[in-house]
Amino acid sequence: MKQENGLMNFEIYDKPESLDYEILDSAMFHALEFLELKPSLPIQVYFENLEPCVHGYCDVEDSQIFLNVSSELSQVETVQTLFHELIHAKQFLEGKIDFDAWPNTSHSNLPWEIEANEIEQLIWKTYEMV
Repeated sequence: MKQENGLMNFEIYDKPESLDYEILDSAMFHALEFLELKPSLPIQVYFENLEPCVHGYCDVEDSQIFLNVSSELSQVETVQTLFHELIHAKQFLEGKIDFDAWPNTSHSNLPWEIEANEIEQLIWKTYEMV
């Protein structure tokens, strides 16, 4: 489903029935505003079964953002994952993610992962779930 309300441009695929569009809209709007990302950026959100312990991942190609989120998460976990992955999207757009520069570093110790975890908490503290 494509959500275009004049402010945001994102598409949602395979949304779990338990997740409300209103929550997705408010979470996306809040994160984009907090991160100072253009609401017009094209974003595609895919809900799917991911590996255990993986809540989501992000990719950016030609300024288009692709977010993959586990369909097994609660609403709170989904919102937190969207925040986290949008932070990574901003990091990709700003050239902050360079896997080659940190070849033998565990995922949790990568500088962009540490930053994403910190900013995710800040966004969450300022968000009021609908």
